[in-house]
Amino acid sequence: MDRKSILLFASFMVLSLALHTGVLNASTDTGEPIIIANPKVAATSLTRDELKNIFLGIKTKWGDGNPITFVILKDKTIHNTFLEKYIDYTPSKFSKYWRGLIFSGKGSCPRTLNDTNEALQFVAETDGAIAYVLSVNENVKPIKIK
Repeated sequence: MDRKSILLFASFMVLSLALHTGVLNASTDTGEPIIIANPKVAATSLTRDELKNIFLGIKTKWGDGNPITFVILKDKTIHNTFLEKYIDYTPSKFSKYWRGLIFSGKGSCPRTLNDTNEALQFVAETDGAIAYVLSVNENVKPIKIK
């Protein structure tokens, strides 16, 4: 192999290792939401109903009794995809649901973050936090949805 080929191969290996070890964020190619939680959350998976109940404010504590803090994203593309795939609500139905809870005094407005990077940071720093994102890093725990 010539020097250029060796450097190209070495660069490929370093990039592969960085992606594998989580040094770089691993993004989904499909734009599908990835559910993440704070690393201290004991759960590694949730059913679709559990996830739905979390984002509808019905399930407010993890199995160990610690409070759940969920956030939603302002990015309409990922938010709408998340709602359709996991919550089975349209964006307008979700907004109407939360407005009803807020005005009846049974709930408060979900915290909204701008993008995946803000969600990654918030979830990494907040005990009991859960969110949906487009990529993950080593500071959060991906949650499998059954």
